[in-house]
Amino acid sequence: LLNLTVTVPVDGEVKTMNAEPHAEWDQESNCATWRFTELSELTENGPIGSLRARLEVAKGPSSIGTISVQFNCEGTTLSGVDLELQGPGYRVSLVKKRFVSGKYICDGSSNKNRNPESNENNEDNHENLSSSSSDC
Repeated sequence: LLNLTVTVPVDGEVKTMNAEPHAEWDQESNCATWRFTELSELTENGPIGSLRARLEVAKGPSSIGTISVQFNCEGTTLSGVDLELQGPGYRVSLVKKRFVSGKYICDGSSNKNRNPESNENNEDNHENLSSSSSDC
């Protein structure tokens, strides 16, 4: 896959964000965005299993909106369809294959398995987000 973009919108005022792997925070659109030029099973560090971000929000709790993902791929089709031209007098010199995704979306969920009365994992209004996909 090429040009993979995963975006997670978050409501509320985010003060800081730590993400693994690295992501960008857009203050205007309130979105965390992961961008990968190329994603393959054969990447140097192994495949990416999840995208994680830890946000410090000014007032909490916060919630995530609809997660979206976009990508494309060169030199192949999803269906595996191919083109062959038969007959005299015609010749195909170049066939380009490419697919481009639409915008796939899913509803996100935050880590709500903690006791709100307890300070454990809840200091400074931190919210944990976990997803494998997103774009605002």
